[in-house]
Amino acid sequence: MRIKDEQKIAKVKQACVDLTFELGVEGISAGKLAKRSNVSASNIYIYFKNMHDMLQVINKEITWNYFNSISKVLATEKTVEENFFALWDAAYQYCTRHPKEFMFTTRMVHSCIVDHTDESHLEPCQETLPKFLEKGIQKKQIKKVSVRSFIHIAFTPFYGMLKASIENGVMSLDEETKALLRTAAWDAIRL
Repeated sequence: MRIKDEQKIAKVKQACVDLTFELGVEGISAGKLAKRSNVSASNIYIYFKNMHDMLQVINKEITWNYFNSISKVLATEKTVEENFFALWDAAYQYCTRHPKEFMFTTRMVHSCIVDHTDESHLEPCQETLPKFLEKGIQKKQIKKVSVRSFIHIAFTPFYGMLKASIENGVMSLDEETKALLRTAAWDAIRL
């Protein structure tokens, strides 16, 4: 049995993210991945069962990293509103610093490739986000919603606007649009 080479796996994953950014999910093939990553197509299937498996693994890894990064900003000494805006800003900054990864996940979320029942990517914020929501609900500052609903209410509007912006070659939103979306998200969640 051949040993998996972590550097080759990383090259294949990055090539997959890059190609998805450039061509969409439909534009990816083992041949294109092999050429872009400099890893033979046969070796790709040593690392992943098939293309579907590879896309799932990469999507889960990217979303886990995203939630791990943004959940670190929640602090108990901040108000609910301060925590909300810190979380929103961290999410926006992460997406603009990693536009290819952001676009990869937005394409995956609307595909049949992703297992939408698997929430292991939320692991990094399974303690902090429920505590934040519980505090806001107890203080009657935010609506009673699930973690999943909160994520959709708070971030989906900027995900959509940022996706459209990136597709047009602009890797961020203008300050006015960003402020409008940020405030609208808070208004949608607060009591």
